[in-house]
Amino acid sequence: MQNFLIKPPEMFDERLVRVSPILEKDYIGRQHLSPVLKLAVTLRHFASVHTYSSMKWRVPHNPISLVVREVCEALKSEYIDEVMRSSTTPAE
Repeated sequence: MQNFLIKPPEMFDERLVRVSPILEKDYIGRQHLSPVLKLAVTLRHFASVHTYSSMKWRVPHNPISLVVREVCEALKSEYIDEVMRSSTTPAE
């Protein structure tokens, strides 16, 4: 799977640890997708120019768009304070 993600395993694992609690509680349809698979599908989508339907490895193409949106929201909520800080002084 690493060939598709273009990231060192440590970076994937760090993101997985941080977003897993958010992703574990959501279900897509009747099929429960693991946080590992959700993150892998999303990162592969970001790293490629493939459409959702051409990425249907282990996941039907219908929920891929939902998974990508869900993971993006989880990443945003987890990393927003580190990436988007408000200025506290006029100099900032």
